[in-house]
Amino acid sequence: MGDGFTDRLLANGTYDKVMRLAQDAFFSLEPYKSFRDYFTCRYINAVSKDERVVDWYKSHDTALGVGFNENSAVLDVNAPTVIKYLQEKANIVDMDNTLVIVVANISERRGTCHMYPLGTGLYGAGFAVAVGALCDFQDTLNHECGHGFAKLADEYISYPDKTLPQSSANSLKRTDHPKGWWKNIDVTDNPSEILWGRFLSDPRYASDDIGIFEGGWLYGLGVYRPSEDSMMRTTYTGYGF
Repeated sequence: MGDGFTDRLLANGTYDKVMRLAQDAFFSLEPYKSFRDYFTCRYINAVSKDERVVDWYKSHDTALGVGFNENSAVLDVNAPTVIKYLQEKANIVDMDNTLVIVVANISERRGTCHMYPLGTGLYGAGFAVAVGALCDFQDTLNHECGHGFAKLADEYISYPDKTLPQSSANSLKRTDHPKGWWKNIDVTDNPSEILWGRFLSDPRYASDDIGIFEGGWLYGLGVYRPSEDSMMRTTYTGYGF
């Protein structure tokens, strides 16, 4: 569904075009591409009064309440409203197996994924809303869907000279990994113990450059990722998962 699209943009076909482009962008990457038949996809008309999404502190009236802070890349969204649309307009009740993609009518490069483990409490499933900007959903929105659908962690580094805090490492191993979250990062560089160790010697992945690379989850030290670059580290066209 989209936010910041008025009845005019629905009537002239713009909304339909954007929704279909977003779907095509999602399925342009593996492994989604090969497993597309396992997904049920639909889009929901969400009519806004204003044709723009602006700063939280400025007045605007949009269907899903998407807003941003001028000093942050975060795009907030009104989750209860999104859920209401799902239930009333699409009769979707299996929330733990639902990912919502929201395309915001905004030209700035922004994206956020909001994770809401509901229903059964199975975090490896878990309802999520991936929000991205109209200008670059091919890249940023696919990155956010990596969080929301696959429960992948960020692999980029904001603090290159800092070590992952021990409290975060403990949480990763004791809480997140058992629930199916953030399994693309680990706190060991031992090939026999790291989560993706079995892929390192699997000939089917010999050309995929899978390895053990230090840095991820914002920190440059003490945490490891399986590839030099990927959609979860560098959200530019050309990188897959």
